[in-house]
Formats: sequence, C-alpha cells, structure tokens
Amino acid sequence: MTANSPGCLYWILSLLGIESPSRESQIPKTIADAFALEPSLVTENEFRFYTQLQVVVGKRFTIFAKVRLADIFSVNPINPSLDQAHFNRISSRHVDFLICENETLRPRFAIELDDRSHRQSKRIQRDGFVNELFSGLGLPLIRIPAAMKYQPEAIRDRVLSAFR
Repeated sequence: MTANSPGCLYWILSLLGIESPSRESQIPKTIADAFALEPSLVTENEFRFYTQLQVVVGKRFTIFAKVRLADIFSVNPINPSLDQAHFNRISSRHVDFLICENETLRPRFAIELDDRSHRQSKRIQRDGFVNELFSGLGLPLIRIPAAMKYQPEAIRDRVLSAFR
C-alpha cells in the first residue's frame, strides 16, 4: 500500500455507506482557515495591570508585554553540545512585562503576574528556573499575585522594593 492509496478503514467505511473526509478537505485552503487574529496581546487581567503599570512607570520607561526569555537573555557558548538545550529552556518561555529604559531599551526589570497556575508543580519548577535566571544575571524580576484590581501605589511599592 502506498501513502496515497486508501487503507482498510476507507473500504470498510465505504461498504457501510460512510464517507470519510479526504485529507484534502482537512487542509486549510487559506491563511484565514488556518489562523485567527487574537483580540489582544494580553489577557483581560494583564491589561488591567498594564494600565496601572503605565501610571507607575510614566514616560521614563517603555513597557513590553509577553517578551520571550530568549529575547532578554542569550546562551553563553561554553559547551556547544549544550547550547541548543540551554536555548530550548528559554526560547518558548516569556515574562508578562519587561520594563526598559526609553533611550536605549535596556531592560531594567521584569514583572510576572502569578495566577493560580503558578501553584502547579510543573509551574513551580519553571518559576524556580526563571527566578534563578533573572537573579543570576542581575535583572530584577518582580512577582505580583494576580488580582481583580491593581493600585498604582502598591505596584510602585513593589517596584521600589526590588531596587533596595
């Protein structure tokens, strides 16, 4: 049997009068069939936090949302056989917000909103790695519990305490 010839299931289904969808009918015909535009880059909760974070950082800093760790950190080429493994650990992970200096876009600190998912064992391990990465490279990472409302003063206090 070749890859293009029908299999046994096809013949059984056809004997029963059941048509199976062809592979061609399952392939999206347009980009719009395969993809959809997200309504926002952030969740509703992240957006509520973002609006209050804007009040805190003002015009002095630029806020970026959902920045990949691989865009913040690079892999030091110490052991070429491990480079890809190290890159894989940071390539598909992100922080909720990265705050950078306006003039240079140099990262100053990052913020993670910790919701219920951060209590799961896999997430705790991931968070431990991320904490170690930020701490080890001297970039403050501020963890803020997710909430229904955020107050600029409370955010400001958390940011200032990260720099003390």
